[in-house]
Amino acid sequence: MNVMTEPDPDDLVAPTPELSTLQTYEPDPDDEELQRINGAMTAVCNRLQKALEMLKSEVGPMQSTSILQTLLKIIRNVIEHPEMEKYKRLRKTNPVIERNILNNKAALEILSLVGFREDVIYDNLGKEDAYLVLKRNDPGLLWLAKSTLESSRA
Repeated sequence: MNVMTEPDPDDLVAPTPELSTLQTYEPDPDDEELQRINGAMTAVCNRLQKALEMLKSEVGPMQSTSILQTLLKIIRNVIEHPEMEKYKRLRKTNPVIERNILNNKAALEILSLVGFREDVIYDNLGKEDAYLVLKRNDPGLLWLAKSTLESSRA
């Protein structure tokens, strides 16, 4: 007589795999270069937060939203099109730039933190025009500002 029995579950146990010996790199907290970078990044974050607080305290919610949207658009354009000079130059006579940036000290501070500076540019006919120009093209700084501005809108 042939009786079918269920297999013993212990017979099918696979050997226990060895733990990975892969080491993950963690930076040395005493590394002076790392401390310098972290210190600078913290300082920029603090200045961005202070500028945002000043912005929200000086203008109403609707104007604050409009200013933040303008700042985000400027920063996103530079991030998304790093090779295009037109996104790195903001004509000061542009009505949106005048209304949302030039008339607000906090907005100017935010653009200054990411590297925009006042400059005069001459057109093809030699006529000068005042601009805010991105002089320090630092993608990390731009991403930091973009992230900070986006989180402040939430």
